[in-house]
Amino acid sequence: MLNNYRGLALKPFFENGDLIRRSYKNFESNLMYNQETGFMTFYPKPEDAVLEEFYSSDFMRGDNDPTPESEFTPNMITVAKGVINHMNSFSEKSHWNIYDVGCGYGSLVWAWQQLGHTAWGNELNPTWVREANYFCDDKIFFGNLYEGLRRVEESLDLFLISHVLEHVLDPAQILNESAGRLSQNGLIYVNTPNTKCLRVFANGRTSGIGFGNFPMHLNFFTPASMKLIGESVGLKLISMDTRPFDEIEKTSSDTDYQYRYNKRFLGGELFSLFTRADSELAQRVDTSDLYEKIKKTNDLFPIAST
Repeated sequence: MLNNYRGLALKPFFENGDLIRRSYKNFESNLMYNQETGFMTFYPKPEDAVLEEFYSSDFMRGDNDPTPESEFTPNMITVAKGVINHMNSFSEKSHWNIYDVGCGYGSLVWAWQQLGHTAWGNELNPTWVREANYFCDDKIFFGNLYEGLRRVEESLDLFLISHVLEHVLDPAQILNESAGRLSQNGLIYVNTPNTKCLRVFANGRTSGIGFGNFPMHLNFFTPASMKLIGESVGLKLISMDTRPFDEIEKTSSDTDYQYRYNKRFLGGELFSLFTRADSELAQRVDTSDLYEKIKKTNDLFPIAST
């Protein structure tokens, strides 16, 4: 099934006749797109060494940058509790084993621990890892997801992958690695920018998305492409939503259904919830209405170069 993603036909993307091409140091890449799903990605992909240099010199913070204690607050516990409540509406558990991919300061890992759950995370910034572990009982690992998971023996009930997949060389690989460690009816909660949002169509793709962030942002997702990438690694999409909601004027020709549908799927952030396709949960959840809405969204604003 992975070939469904690997085999996506990609073409160079032009906007107003200009090829979107970006460079970092001596490396150059073109923006490519798949017309059927709206998935966009820079190609060729930079080498690991290029990304490591970028994150160490231009993005990641230095050794003298401490983790602010203001990250570890009762408000963060409220956020963590809200995530668990949402997950329990799909797969109820009294205790969750949670892994936060690219966890930053680790404040959610800490908050879930305060709530009595078991939580781990990984992060590429050594300073953040060192400071976070003062709070997180040494459950934050330095390095990538694969290195972190080697230090966790338990199966995992929830992976949080928040604003990670747009930065990595291969988003399917991250999802595949996570899927392989899921418990029965375990969940993968993914948050990415949504390139089908109204802001993009109002301002144009170049200004609406900010392709100038290369090589920090390498992949650009739509509801249809996120569904396909998950399915390519044996997952089933069981829920999808967006926020914040961009303002949409309700016209006299809109039905209440059309208005609610537009509000749901055209926000700037995309939240996708997956489970293993062979799980009991996947068989139990009726996704026919969700998939029809994704199809309509995909057809509503086709992505094509100009």
